[in-house]
Amino acid sequence: MTDYMELSSNNILVQTNKDEITQIIEWLYQIKDPLKREQVLLELSKKRESFADLAIYLWYSSGTVVCLYFSFFNL
Repeated sequence: MTDYMELSSNNILVQTNKDEITQIIEWLYQIKDPLKREQVLLELSKKRESFADLAIYLWYSSGTVVCLYFSFFNL
């Protein structure tokens, strides 16, 4: 298992392992499923402080921003 060191938004060095990154990527795929979206957003919100690159992963994952946009405006 490889660990990665990165700076969080408040300049604290945090350690992210490969399993955690894999789990986040899996959640990004699941966010497109309307039945799983609420639970996935909850899990991702728990990771926002410990995973500094979460915004980048959200932005560059295919279709994620569009799904979030439509879920916010189709309430």
